[in-house]
Amino acid sequence: MCKGVSLVGKEKVTVPAGAIQALHYRSAEHASDSWLSPDVSFSLVKSSGKDYLVELVKQGEGATSSITEKPREMHGMGQPSR
Repeated sequence: MCKGVSLVGKEKVTVPAGAIQALHYRSAEHASDSWLSPDVSFSLVKSSGKDYLVELVKQGEGATSSITEKPREMHGMGQPSR
């Protein structure tokens, strides 16, 4: 799904959770756009395509994870390619 995705640029996107600075990616093959931010849990702020729209509605505080293993580093996740 990530093949052929290009970085459009850094921009502020407004969703129900507020205005968030994010990296905008576009997939011409899938006719979709996604906005990602390392400041948001799971990085996804907004994603839209022909038949769908997903937007961050709210961010919470005080949640605890049920994951007991140490997370793996995912270098470059949410960062522009060079």
